[in-house]
Amino acid sequence: MFKLVLFFCCAVFVQQSLANVGLCPDAKGNATNAVCQLACQFPNNGSFTPNALACNNQLPDATCTLLFPCSGNCSTVNGSLAIASMTPDKQPYVRNVACNDPAAQTQALQCAKQCALCCQTAAYNCVDDPRSPINCGANIGNCRNPSFQSIMTQYCPATCGLCGGGCTDAIAGCSGLTALCNDISWSTYMKTNCASTCGTCGGSPTPSQASCNDVASNCAANVALCSNSVYYSLMTQQCPRTCGRCGSSSSYVATTCVDSNPSCSTWVRNGFCSSNFYTTAQKRQYCASSCSLC
Repeated sequence: MFKLVLFFCCAVFVQQSLANVGLCPDAKGNATNAVCQLACQFPNNGSFTPNALACNNQLPDATCTLLFPCSGNCSTVNGSLAIASMTPDKQPYVRNVACNDPAAQTQALQCAKQCALCCQTAAYNCVDDPRSPINCGANIGNCRNPSFQSIMTQYCPATCGLCGGGCTDAIAGCSGLTALCNDISWSTYMKTNCASTCGTCGGSPTPSQASCNDVASNCAANVALCSNSVYYSLMTQQCPRTCGRCGSSSSYVATTCVDSNPSCSTWVRNGFCSSNFYTTAQKRQYCASSCSLC
């Protein structure tokens, strides 16, 4: 919903025989009896997760290609045959064997895209919300979309490389580009690639009444979700006008902080608000005002 793909489809990967899964290649790319340690890969078939290749190399791409070339000694992660002249983004089972060498770990992470190790960098080293109504992998293209970045940060930080709120530089060398932070010609590029250096991190502000419009096209049909605790943040970002969440924080509270159940006064007397049996989300959903959860 909301121009995002919901969580009901699966990523499709090239299928491969699983007979040799767990056989790790040696320095020459030949299969051994050693069990491979998977990194940024699905355990069932070794294919890369969506965020394995989602970052940029910190070192120059040419340097990473020299350090971890994908030719000759680039092997399938399950220890099958070496595949020459393939790069990780072209063949999801291929990674240079040196990328897994503990002695080269620092350089491998500096060449995270070349080694398909983006999920191990600081920006990706967290987990997506397991209750997310969004299929994170299918929506990876929306990670830097201004209309969805706040939502993707909340639900899909690991997929998007937005761990810690997403306040990181996406490329190396931003410190030398500070003069471009306020250059309107470079504004979009710098916000996308040097957010931390330029101080352009942070979520979208609550829209003012004058500029408050719904982002999604089906808000009216989903108005019942405005007060649903699971979709609360999603609806606030995508349907602020429909849900009455425009303007200042005071009007926001006055509009949204209400009891949805007419029996709250009785429930409060019976200990609903202080009971540990009900979650805070349930209390907020039914008796937000009476339980002082505004």
